[in-house]
Amino acid sequence: MPDEIEEVSEGEDFLEGICEFPASVNNRPSKIVIANPNMTIDDLIQSVFVKGVDGVITEVKYGLPVEGKIVGFRKDMMALAELENTFGDQGILLSSPANPTALMTIAEWETKFGTDPLPLLFAMRTWWKSMGGGVQVTRPATAKEVEYLKLGRGGVTF
Repeated sequence: MPDEIEEVSEGEDFLEGICEFPASVNNRPSKIVIANPNMTIDDLIQSVFVKGVDGVITEVKYGLPVEGKIVGFRKDMMALAELENTFGDQGILLSSPANPTALMTIAEWETKFGTDPLPLLFAMRTWWKSMGGGVQVTRPATAKEVEYLKLGRGGVTF
């Protein structure tokens, strides 16, 4: 047993260098915190724009089945306004892979990165849901289908 115990200072990032991301992804949100515990990112999506096989783009209410490729999103402005009225600018907080512990408001994000973070979060969510939307439980080498454990609203809660 060592005689000395090394102290770690409060400001020291002991994980620095362990999980580094390329600069190209640092301007994309990696975390979202919504102040209302009853809301998820899904509640902020009003509708999706879908490009059909014929090339025509149509707007479809979010949650309904789509046939074609999702090419855009419409924010639910009423849900966003409710968050802002209740929690001010702290209603939605985001972080970047460059500094996952530093949370910033949407306005701070737009100032720092010059982009609206919500459409990318929407795209990430819809892709995740289309891929099964859960945590992979098991996948034996011979499995033809992957089983997923659904988490969060409508799924398993720990």
